[in-house]
This record gives sequence, C-alpha cells and structure tokens, in this order.
Amino acid sequence: MSSSKQKKFCLLLDICEKMFYTYVENEKEYVMKENVLSGIQATGRLTLGNYLGALDNWIKMQESYNCYYMIANLHTLTIRTSPEELRNNTLKILALYLASGLDPEKNTIFVQSQIKEHARACMDS
Repeated sequence: MSSSKQKKFCLLLDICEKMFYTYVENEKEYVMKENVLSGIQATGRLTLGNYLGALDNWIKMQESYNCYYMIANLHTLTIRTSPEELRNNTLKILALYLASGLDPEKNTIFVQSQIKEHARACMDS
C-alpha cells in the first residue's frame, strides 16, 4: 500500500473510531453505541404520526445511540414544490426537530440534499 493510501486509510479508521465510540466521562471508558439513521420528509408540517411514530422515540434514543437524523428534502421532490417552498419547509422541520427536544449536541441533524454521497448512492448501485 502506498504511503498516501496508507495515510488516507488511517484517517478513515480514525474517523470511524470517533463515529462509533463515545467516551463516557463518569465511567472513564469507551463504550460502543449502535447507530440510528432516520428522517422525515420536508413537507413543512409534522403529523401526529410523525411525532408518535418517530420524534417521541428519537428523543428517548438520543442517550443510548449514535443518532443521525435527516431532513429528507430529496424525498419531498415527489411532491410538486417550488425551491423557495422546499427551503422554507426544510427550515420549519429543523425548527420542529429542535422544539420537540432533539439535542444537536447529542445527535447529528443534517439536510439530506447537503450530503452529495446520499444522492450518489442510489446511482452507483
């Protein structure tokens, strides 16, 4: 393996280790947490089903899991929406995530369209 490939590989391992292990200060040890990835479409409004089926559980899981929650704005493209409306709906969903109790210090919250690899994953398969 070339030196540059080896450095990239080591960097990747370091990133993976940081993603999958969380330091528990009061126990002074590393514990492995399972990962969760989920999201809600950026329609601009949450339903009771979104709250009871997803957000309520997400709030409970944020202590025990490495949680990655997306605002699934690419999934919303199946509905005729103007770019401005989609942008506003994305911000509304973010505000609702935070107001519901999702802590950005404990979770990774991201906008689906901002992760180019997410869109490319379906094209590469």
